[in-house]
Amino acid sequence: MDRRIRYVHQLIGSCHKRRALGMEANMTIVLLLIPLGLVLVAVAAWALFWAVDSGQYDGDVEAQGLIAVEGDEPSSSSVVHSG
Repeated sequence: MDRRIRYVHQLIGSCHKRRALGMEANMTIVLLLIPLGLVLVAVAAWALFWAVDSGQYDGDVEAQGLIAVEGDEPSSSSVVHSG
């Protein structure tokens, strides 16, 4: 039991040392970064749902590919017949 109490006293002592050195301010940044991260995730989720709802991902993907493959059809006046 004495060994466990010693570890608790070491932990408490290290907290007092950090406070004396002014290191407790390093942990307060977490209070800013966690909400900031949650807001960033919420904005990203909103942007995804907005893009889906506004039709950004609608359309026929195969039809767009066929447009690129077909290209311009040669007109009958530009065809040269040899003969």
